[in-house]
Amino acid sequence: GLASVTGDAALLLGVLCAGIVVLQIFQGLFTYWHRFLLASASRMANNDIRNDVFHRLQLLPMSFHGSISPGDLVVRLADDINQLRKLLVDSLSSLLKMLFTFGWVVILMAMIHWKLTLY
Repeated sequence: GLASVTGDAALLLGVLCAGIVVLQIFQGLFTYWHRFLLASASRMANNDIRNDVFHRLQLLPMSFHGSISPGDLVVRLADDINQLRKLLVDSLSSLLKMLFTFGWVVILMAMIHWKLTLY
């Protein structure tokens, strides 16, 4: 049992437990930072897209604005802009995760057997 753990084994167990706690803290901080950056990028992308659409709408002829109900136009544009923002942010997040995972896999493969990694 646990009572039979003494000396160096107890020290190793304590270090491993502390390491797990530290890793969990870093994971929490990294997750918070990741979500904060994604929310910030999403907000900036949304503002840029909305500004571009607004400026483009101002350039359209009056006949266009007379042919479409303002409510329909606002609903359609808001939905399209939100869908585009989600696509951009989700795609960027997925791409970064895949690149990060690929990098770690290559590093671990090289550590295990570097010659086999090159094949």
